[in-house]
Amino acid sequence: DENKHHNPSSHQQNNNTTEAQLDQTQLEQTLCSIFKKYIGRDHINSSSDFYRFGGDSLLALQVLAEIKTQLNIEIDVTTLHQYSSPKKLTQYIIENHAK
Repeated sequence: DENKHHNPSSHQQNNNTTEAQLDQTQLEQTLCSIFKKYIGRDHINSSSDFYRFGGDSLLALQVLAEIKTQLNIEIDVTTLHQYSSPKKLTQYIIENHAK
């Protein structure tokens, strides 16, 4: 029974991803701040959809310019449309722009 609950490989993986998880959290918070700045609502969280909260194509261009300025990452409007929440966009950036 003890062996069922103890999985050494998952424990080791957790230790290795701690730094990446912190980076992911920081990235997600930065994206939330950018969304808040341009959408003009304080209650944006990591699951908030950019377009459902009032984002439009003009705001999208401003958000993407801000992402480039703050994070030095270029994202196009189509990508923002597909990954329209800070959480989804964070995953996209980690998978496609990780150094």
